[in-house]
Amino acid sequence: MKSVSGLMVEYFNNSQLLRESREVPITVKKSEWSVLEKPERFARAYEFPNSPDSLSFFVEELLQFQEKLGHHSKITIEKDKVTVEVYTHGIDRITDLDKEFAREADLIFRDSKEL
Repeated sequence: MKSVSGLMVEYFNNSQLLRESREVPITVKKSEWSVLEKPERFARAYEFPNSPDSLSFFVEELLQFQEKLGHHSKITIEKDKVTVEVYTHGIDRITDLDKEFAREADLIFRDSKEL
């Protein structure tokens, strides 16, 4: 008769739980946002080549989000590129609110590519 610890060792040795899996590669994604100075702020340019509908969707959704959040960015539109800059004006620095804004802007951009 096997002991409980012997059964556990056998179970885990034969289990897929502890095997190395290469099915899902893990990669670190570099942020597309840069940090600018004076004042410290996030900045990112989004490009919409030959896709005015996607650009329009992105800007409209971003404007609605910032109204809901009560935190506003500088949005510059040049041809098929939208540049977004965001920081917390009261302290002239990047805060968690700006990080949330950047994450949401990236999600909206991803959605805009589906059009």
